[in-house]
Amino acid sequence: MRFTEYFTKANPLIFFSVYLLLHFLIRVSLSDTFQLDDREQVIHSQILSLGYMMPQPPLYGWLSWLFFKIFGVGIFSLTLLKYSLIYLTFFFIHRLTQKLFVNQVLQKICFYSFLLMPSFFWHMHQGFTHTILLGLSIILSVYVFNELRRSQTGLNYFFFGVVIALGFYSKYSYLIFFPLLIISALFVKEFRKVILDKKISITLITVLILISPHLFWLLTNIEAINEMASKRLMINKTELNYLENTLNISSGLIGFIFPLIIPFIFLSKRLKNFNQKFSENSFFKLFTVFYIILLANILILSALHNFPMVKVRWLHPIMMMFPFWFISFIDTKEDITAVFYKRFMIFVLFLITIVLGVRFVQNSYGPELGYVSRVNTPVIETLKKLPNKMLRCYDTIITDDYDIYTHSLTIFEDKNLYIDAPGVPFRPEIKNEDKFLFLSVSNDTQNFVSTKIGSDTYRIYYSETSKNTCL
Repeated sequence: MRFTEYFTKANPLIFFSVYLLLHFLIRVSLSDTFQLDDREQVIHSQILSLGYMMPQPPLYGWLSWLFFKIFGVGIFSLTLLKYSLIYLTFFFIHRLTQKLFVNQVLQKICFYSFLLMPSFFWHMHQGFTHTILLGLSIILSVYVFNELRRSQTGLNYFFFGVVIALGFYSKYSYLIFFPLLIISALFVKEFRKVILDKKISITLITVLILISPHLFWLLTNIEAINEMASKRLMINKTELNYLENTLNISSGLIGFIFPLIIPFIFLSKRLKNFNQKFSENSFFKLFTVFYIILLANILILSALHNFPMVKVRWLHPIMMMFPFWFISFIDTKEDITAVFYKRFMIFVLFLITIVLGVRFVQNSYGPELGYVSRVNTPVIETLKKLPNKMLRCYDTIITDDYDIYTHSLTIFEDKNLYIDAPGVPFRPEIKNEDKFLFLSVSNDTQNFVSTKIGSDTYRIYYSETSKNTCL
């Protein structure tokens, strides 16, 4: 059997496991450099706290702390955590497709449609941390909500409270998705009865108990969190160009689902009518209302706020469920042919092969090809070039650079590391302030170690406080 035929017929989770394993191996075997979000986790996740000044909820930090304790601080721990969460997300995507689509072809098309959206075929491998946990929370919320539609048991209401709390602890933007989901449910009879059932109190009590510790921390630090979030999102209240704002948001929405829509352009000529079961498809009705409300909110927000830039990854809370809604438009009896399905799967295979190839080159031969980025900056390689004789003389290393600090934690486990920079939630005790090694990337000393990276050179400068007495 040819590979493409196996790819189209195999269980999606089997193929997806192999696909994730390849991405995992590329990351851990070809580069040991932390990216920005990885670096943030290393800095904050050395301690357990009710909240961190990121501004993000603490759950991903707690999980990072646990993986660091088990596997040590490094790329392996963070990458293993990331791909474990990604697998869980797609496991429940697969389960939900089985619940919603009887046709197995539609199940696979919906599952693989996620790999045709930039957030899933690229961004989740490159830098996502909290957004991955957000995605898992969203799919779990919808999965349990759909189970509640089928069976309003007290246990299901309890699970619903747990996944809502999980979303709150995953990423604050979950609070965009969840209210939209609940408001939309009030317009659909099958879901409205779930919300209005007296057992919803089980959900509310569960949520309140679980989120109260972090909620208390958040309320005491709300001004700082708001300031950090506003700077990150670049949202300002000012006089606006309404059309430009609307176009910025619209381009982000299109960017989120592109190139998913490409294969369906060829199918559109065959779509003579909507799914014959729309009147019975409560899930479809739920997300039809969801996206109508979303569209109305976009039109209003465009008039109230300035959005100079809308990053595709910011739209995760509102666009992640798009494939389920979009695939529901297809008439399973007339519009899906074997030829279309095969071409669709070949298109998916073609795209993910390109992504794997690009990530391999990026992590290996990137600098030689003129592509220098954070992922292939040789921080650890350069730190290891520091003279061993000098390192033996110092128990304390101080730096003013986040990259030097976080990567030093992975190789200088016996040192007392200190970073003289804002945003670090703790300060290690310095036993002897007069005897330390200072490391920096700024040129304030003639002593340095370096590594060639493409046409550039990465340098780490060092200075000693007790050079004359250190032998």
